[in-house]
Amino acid sequence: MARSSKDMVGRRGFLKGAAVSAAAGAATLATDLPGVQAQTAARAAQAPIPTPAALAREAGPAPVVDARIVENPASDYMVDVLRALGIEYIASNPGSSFDGLQESIINYGKNTGPEWLTCLHEESAVAMAHGWAKIEGKPSLMPMLHGVTGIQHASMAVYNAYVDRVPVLMATGFQLDGGITAHGATDMASIVRGYLKWDHQPTRLDQFSSSMVRAYRLAATPPMAPTMVLLDKRMEQEPLGQNRPALPKLTLPAPPSADI
Repeated sequence: MARSSKDMVGRRGFLKGAAVSAAAGAATLATDLPGVQAQTAARAAQAPIPTPAALAREAGPAPVVDARIVENPASDYMVDVLRALGIEYIASNPGSSFDGLQESIINYGKNTGPEWLTCLHEESAVAMAHGWAKIEGKPSLMPMLHGVTGIQHASMAVYNAYVDRVPVLMATGFQLDGGITAHGATDMASIVRGYLKWDHQPTRLDQFSSSMVRAYRLAATPPMAPTMVLLDKRMEQEPLGQNRPALPKLTLPAPPSADI
C-alpha cells in the first residue's frame, strides 16, 4: 500500500524538531558543566579594565574628520586671474587633476566669464581654441587638459595650431601624489615642447598669475604659437587665507608704428 504524502511530511517535521531540540539541550548541558563555568569566570577575571582613553573613545565625541570642503580655496583666485586675462571660455574634457578649478568656475564664478564648455576629447578642445583664436585674434578660449593622457590626446591639434601660427593658451592639470600615477610625470610638457612657444610649471600661487600673463603675451606676440601652463592640483585646493596675491595686469606689446 502506498504511503500518504501527509505522513511523510509529518515524519520529516518530527525528525527536524527532534534534532534542533537535541542540539539545544547539548549546548545547555555543556554550559552547565562546572569546568566550563570555571573557565568562563577565569576569562572574565583576566579581562583588562578599560582605560580612561578607551572609555572616552566609546562614550566621548567622535574624532574630527578632515573636511573635503575648503573655504576660500586658491582655485577661486585662479578664476579671478582668468577673468583678468579676458578668458571667456574653458574647453575641456573634465579630469580629476583640475576638479577644484572646475568647481570654482561653476560655483564661485557662476560659470560666466569664463564659461565651462564640456568636450568629448582633448583634440577637439584645442581645435576649438584654434578656430576661436583665428577669428578673435586672441587666445580667449583656453583648453584645459588632464595629465599626460590629455596632452597626448591633444598633441595633433597643438601641432596644427603651431603650424598655423595661431595663439592658443593651454592649461594642464596634474596630480603627483594620489590619483592615477600613470597620468602624471615630472616634465609633462616635454611631450609637445617641440611645437610650443613656451611652457611653465608654477609652484606658488603668485607664480601662477605671472605665468598665465607671460603665457598669454607670448602666445599672442608674433610669431604666434601655442603656450602651456601646468597646474598642480594641490595648489588649486590650498586655502587662500588672507595672503591673496594681487591680480595681474595684461599688457600686450605694440608693434612699431611704421609697421602699422
